Amino acid sequence: MGEYLKKYLKKRIEDILNNFAKGNDDKKLQEVVRKQVGKVKVVEIQFAYENHQLIADLKKRGKAITDQKWEEVENLNDIINDKCQENYDKLT
Repeated sequence: MGEYLKKYLKKRIEDILNNFAKGNDDKKLQEVVRKQVGKVKVVEIQFAYENHQLIADLKKRGKAITDQKWEEVENLNDIINDKCQENYDKLT
C-alpha cells in the first residue's frame, strides 16, 4: 500500500508542477520555469508525522511564490532547509 501511494503521489506531483507554467498567463513565470527548472522530477517522497511547522513554512513559501515575492521565497527556502537539516530524524 505504501509504495503504491508513493508512486501515485510522485506521478501526480510531477504532472501538476510540470503543467503549472503551461496554464499560467504570466509569461515571465513561464520563461523562468522553462529555463531554470525544465522538467520537474520528484526523486523521493518521505512520510513524516512531526512536521507541522515545516508544513506551515511550506505554505508561507507557496504564498510567496504565488505573490511573486522572490526575496521572501529565498529567505523561506533557507529557513526550511535549516529546519530540515536540524530536525532530520524527527521528519523521517
